[in-house]
Amino acid sequence: MNSTQRKFWYGQILVKQGGEFCVMCCRNINNLALDGESPKLCIDHRDNNNNHNGIDNMQFLCKSCNTKKNHPQTTVPFE
Repeated sequence: MNSTQRKFWYGQILVKQGGEFCVMCCRNINNLALDGESPKLCIDHRDNNNNHNGIDNMQFLCKSCNTKKNHPQTTVPFE
């Protein structure tokens, strides 16, 4: 997503959600900064389909939650 698209969608998601916060951990940008994390929120596609750009498919996630959602740890079974 380029910067023009990001600005457009950021504003749309901000209105839809009613604020700048991560929908998974509920921390807002101030809480993230106080916790020593980046206050920059990721624009996430809920269904992980980057071509599905409907507003209902977009949400804010902090970097930590975005990583957890999109790159879950795979567990190795004990032998």
